[in-house]
Amino acid sequence: MSCDTCPFSESEAACQVQNLGCLPTPQEVMRIHRDQGKNWACHGDETRVCAGLVAACREFGLVFDRSAPLALYSRWYHDGHV
Repeated sequence: MSCDTCPFSESEAACQVQNLGCLPTPQEVMRIHRDQGKNWACHGDETRVCAGLVAACREFGLVFDRSAPLALYSRWYHDGHV
């Protein structure tokens, strides 16, 4: 299960932070995964893989490598890149 403000969540809180530009969209997270080979880290605990990403990969039949490096929210938000 993903956290309340996960980019993959449809919660009100997630929509609000995405609209403010504080979180990437699910499409951006999937692009990072596909193009950079990184797994989006849970922004609530950057030592773990985002549960929403894992679920999306399963749903769309995408290859998911748990050992891939983590793309950190703190770096994305503060530095503009992962």
